[in-house]
Amino acid sequence: TLGVLILNAPVTEFREINQPLLFEMIRSFTTLARTLNLSHAVAELQSTRQTVRRHISQLEELRGERLFDVINRRYELTPEGEAALPSALSLLGHGRLWLQGQIRDVDGLMGMSYEDGQGWYYYQQQLPIN
Repeated sequence: TLGVLILNAPVTEFREINQPLLFEMIRSFTTLARTLNLSHAVAELQSTRQTVRRHISQLEELRGERLFDVINRRYELTPEGEAALPSALSLLGHGRLWLQGQIRDVDGLMGMSYEDGQGWYYYQQQLPIN
């Protein structure tokens, strides 16, 4: 399924961070949120425990809130982590669509397309409010 979140507010302040790293940090967050197991997340991401922990720590610092609690060596999403997860998944989905050339912005309005591999095409387009 495709989910769309559209924000029309201009970005006035953004802390400069390494953009490719941001995508990897979000992948670490969403994978750990799904597995709730650091070893499984590390294997799936083909990463290291240190890297995934660092990504989570950096995201928590940037957001100013804890995303996970670790209880008896088991990861659990905090309420803030649960609230952050849908938008993180949406960001990753939008990033993948953009890389595949399936999302575009025309005159400030977003449109996206998707082919399911079986000949079906799906289109979604934002329309202006009159």
